[in-house]
Amino acid sequence: AGKIGKAAKLGVLDKKTKKLREALEKLAKDTPDAHNNWLKERASGGGYSNSVTQTQKHLRRNIKDSQAWSDVERHLGSSRQTNVNPFKNIVDNNRIFTQQLDGTWHSVRIGRHEMRKDVGRGFHYHLEKWSKNGKLIRPDESVNVLKTK
Repeated sequence: AGKIGKAAKLGVLDKKTKKLREALEKLAKDTPDAHNNWLKERASGGGYSNSVTQTQKHLRRNIKDSQAWSDVERHLGSSRQTNVNPFKNIVDNNRIFTQQLDGTWHSVRIGRHEMRKDVGRGFHYHLEKWSKNGKLIRPDESVNVLKTK
């Protein structure tokens, strides 16, 4: 992480963060009803493993690769996305942040550790929530991406 430039101050995603978003978008199928199908499956309990485990740090769950980007979008919401950490005022190339209506922040974290294995073999991301004053709210969600057969 380094000093932020003018573009980052404006909330413009840099190349590495755009690659992160593109990597997640590649996981989603390009069908017009993908998001609606995801919502229906989520409501019926589909798309996730039957077991959800929780540690003090992480709530772990599985999701189908075709639903990963919709899951990230649901978590981030419709606010402007940025890779500037709002609490440190520096670029964080492993996270995308959005501010929520109540003043709290949501982020998705995906760095080298999360991407070191292929989809279905350990590829995962973290959905994080932050208080208004920058405290990470635990547990975050560690989402393991499963390959659609």
